[in-house]
Amino acid sequence: MIIRPFTQQDYPAIAEIANAVYPDYPTTSEELRHRDQSREPKIKWGRYLALVDQVPVGFGIYGQDMAMYHPHKFWLEIQVLPGWQGKGVGRALNAVLEEALKEHRAAAVRTGVREDFARSLRFVQDRGYREEQRAWESRLDLASFDPAPYAGLEAGLLQQGIEIRSMRELEQGPQRDRRLYQLELAVDRDMPQPEAFTEYSFETFQKNVLQHPRLIPEAYLVALKGDEYIGVSTLWGSREKNDLTNGATGTLRAWRRKGIALAMKVKNILWAKAAGFPEIKTWNNSINRPMLAINERLGFVKQPAWIGFIKELGEP
Repeated sequence: MIIRPFTQQDYPAIAEIANAVYPDYPTTSEELRHRDQSREPKIKWGRYLALVDQVPVGFGIYGQDMAMYHPHKFWLEIQVLPGWQGKGVGRALNAVLEEALKEHRAAAVRTGVREDFARSLRFVQDRGYREEQRAWESRLDLASFDPAPYAGLEAGLLQQGIEIRSMRELEQGPQRDRRLYQLELAVDRDMPQPEAFTEYSFETFQKNVLQHPRLIPEAYLVALKGDEYIGVSTLWGSREKNDLTNGATGTLRAWRRKGIALAMKVKNILWAKAAGFPEIKTWNNSINRPMLAINERLGFVKQPAWIGFIKELGEP
């Protein structure tokens, strides 16, 4: 086995490994390349490939979070083909990642594991990680969704002067992209996360959202009161599988508890159902009760939780 730094020619191998480890969350070379090219310049990151007899069997990556940026705090992820797990590949990749993080004077590192991945849980716990938070994954079976209880939601908002429009419908709106950026910043700022929110640039928003290969303009919904953008709810597609994932859903603080988020989610569910998609996946922090309650009401069914772990390494 050898471990070497990632090269631009490795994207197909990385996508193949990722899809074998997580078949429910498919990705493509294009998406991985786009993610790498969309990071802010200040973000430090690196990726390594493990090969046995020149055949890629796993990879490891470390990076930093643009929404809670700290120059000495990182995350890491290791993925190994199922047939090669338990044979030392993960241990070797982890050793390489830890050496790289020492060079960056890392003070802490985070990672995530799905709670039903027993081998991965043992791996991180044996290396000194402690549980920090949990996020519920939930899925909605669109074939069984009954829209009847939600009839009139959007009409009720219209009577209050609130309308829901798609990104596509707002295409000609003045400063649309800048206003979407400011709206998402405001929503992201209130999302539960373990560290203080840090703003990202408009250019980063353009790359990560407006130019993302999974963007569906018809399913990127915005709630408006007159000309003011007051809420957002998005669905993202997949080029490898006929399914959808929820992105951010939220409203500005002054407009909460008025049924706006529920109405946006229902509108997107109806669009997805009509388009023939089988299900929608979503993730919510376990302490985000308002959004969890909305998803439970809509019929989303909880799956195994994703556990966030952290390992403190001391002062940088």
